[in-house]
Amino acid sequence: MKKFYIILSFISLITFQRAHAIVKGNINLSITTGNYFYVDHNNCGSGGGPRAAYLGIKILNSSGVSQNNISIEFVKYTDSVNYTLSGGQAASQTISSLANNANDTFFWYSAYPCFGSGSGYPTNVIFRVRDLDDNTNYLDTLTGLTTEEQISSNGGGLVGTSQITRQDPVGGIFSYKCTYNYPRLVAGDISYMQPTTNLSFDAASYQLESAVILSSTANSASCIPVGNSPMNYIVSGTCNSFNITIEYSFRIKNNINTTAYPYNSATSGAVGLKYVITTVPVVFSPSSTLPVELIGYQARIENNMVINTWTTASELN
Repeated sequence: MKKFYIILSFISLITFQRAHAIVKGNINLSITTGNYFYVDHNNCGSGGGPRAAYLGIKILNSSGVSQNNISIEFVKYTDSVNYTLSGGQAASQTISSLANNANDTFFWYSAYPCFGSGSGYPTNVIFRVRDLDDNTNYLDTLTGLTTEEQISSNGGGLVGTSQITRQDPVGGIFSYKCTYNYPRLVAGDISYMQPTTNLSFDAASYQLESAVILSSTANSASCIPVGNSPMNYIVSGTCNSFNITIEYSFRIKNNINTTAYPYNSATSGAVGLKYVITTVPVVFSPSSTLPVELIGYQARIENNMVINTWTTASELN
């Protein structure tokens, strides 16, 4: 049996700062996942290929002061009122505080807005930015969203390996790494590195936080560079037979398990098929236990300090 003692001393510093009302231009939005967002085959109604993908939006505070309690809401595609957010994800996400000139990126997991065979695909998306303190808000339209109906055989990478880190309890962040094998890319090709494809993926329970390319064996940085690149990347050079490793970070929102399939290989000229997903799903599952067997805990105030005492029967790592 082991006992542990921690003494915490508190100094209270209280400051008040009113969040300034938002006006157009104070909060700037931009697409981070790449304008080539939706990917499907020519006959999108038949159901083959990816049916959902992430749209990443960077939120930049250029107001000159810190902004508090800001809500960013996915409203609609300009060409369609009936958009769908997959996996139970909420349309609104909130920033508690954003310093001046600071930025943050949020992701929305959206189903493909299919309007028939090869026509009527959306090109713009509308977001509502709101100051929750005084309900000041405006609409912001992001333009240039492009749908690819058919890509070249170079456009996709085979999923070589995928690995998930030890998953934390609710509130924690875990990493999901994929290595993609590319036989050849040339200027103008578009690579697709989305972490999931299935509509049943629970995007509300596992919120995507970031996507970073960790390494690349390409002979040219003009192919897919290391760093914070879009998950849909337009290639500007030629590279033969190389691999990239990308790391996706997810925040665990609750105890629900779900599965994901990374995007896989593209096929040129296929009818009713754009991508072939991996046959083995990756299971997202939160840790449900503490790494200790706790048999006693006590907290008391002593000389303006908090003393925490707990007793364990066993510890792991």
